[in-house]
Amino acid sequence: MRRTGRMTTRTFFVAAATAAIWLIGAGSARAGGAGADNGTFQNLVDNACAAVGVSNCPQLPTINQLVIENAALTGVAPSTIRTNQEAAIDAGTAFAGNQVVNNPLAFVSPSSKTGLPIVTQPANPVANAFLSATTSPDPNTSETGPTTLNLSFDFKRRTNPTFASGQDVGDLILPLAITNSGGNLLRQPMLTVQLRGAGGTAVTAQALGDLKGTGSPQTYSLDQLGITSSLDFSKGNEVLDLGIPLIGFDALVGNTFPPDDLFAPPQGFGFDAADGLFDGIDPIASFLDAGFADDNGDLVHAFHADLAIAFDGTTLLSAPLPASEPPALVLIAGALLALGLVRRRLPG
Repeated sequence: MRRTGRMTTRTFFVAAATAAIWLIGAGSARAGGAGADNGTFQNLVDNACAAVGVSNCPQLPTINQLVIENAALTGVAPSTIRTNQEAAIDAGTAFAGNQVVNNPLAFVSPSSKTGLPIVTQPANPVANAFLSATTSPDPNTSETGPTTLNLSFDFKRRTNPTFASGQDVGDLILPLAITNSGGNLLRQPMLTVQLRGAGGTAVTAQALGDLKGTGSPQTYSLDQLGITSSLDFSKGNEVLDLGIPLIGFDALVGNTFPPDDLFAPPQGFGFDAADGLFDGIDPIASFLDAGFADDNGDLVHAFHADLAIAFDGTTLLSAPLPASEPPALVLIAGALLALGLVRRRLPG
């Protein structure tokens, strides 16, 4: 892939991310695991955003998001970036110089409604939930670049294909980016996809999110947002596949990359023709959450993963193993990175 001629904004960001990750390692050694007030640091970032007129201020990222975002932007495997950081398991597709990470990401889903999924190796015999992510068309063969992110949620704890009318089949939280017809980023809302039983094997789906920036969520059918879905039990258990429009990196960095440096950027899906609004999955270090009903009818939290999509269209998924409360320097590093994100979204 062609990776020369990166602009100064990206160089600034990569340097900020690398410095932040270094600070995390140093802080972990010196801070003794002391907790910190995340809200205080977020307030500092929010105030900085307000000072430069940025309305969509980024939230402080986690350590794991720092790692995989830096990996996606630099084309380096996450394991290369991690040094003395907490152990983590990565997944995705082949990327950057034929380096490969495992696909899919595997979890042990909790036995109770209040438990959290635990990331594990795919070969672990107790793994019962698997998340895969790819883009299409294939970035290795497409000249125009991928336009769709394909997510597959393989949930082993649901083998009964029938659902009562109104039953909560699943709830998924997806990170979106909204652009205008000029390809400029407007906002980055979260979208909740609700799957509900309609009696027998029929399932309905709707999506809720403040895509228009009104302050209140709007309700959409998946078709209205260009999202495709299928629920399949042919493997003997529940597999949900989602196809989600992809927003290109140019929308996130202000359309300032050289045209020969990237594939032609996808614009997303035009969901609001009157206002010229487009939606698509956010390609930069966001998180995915999903809960599904098991055979007992209990909705359990089955998936939690960080997501980044590399410049060449390949994917990174990761979920950190449980870690202690981050020290103060970790949060400071996150604030520095967030300021870097603000800088990369400003004109020029």
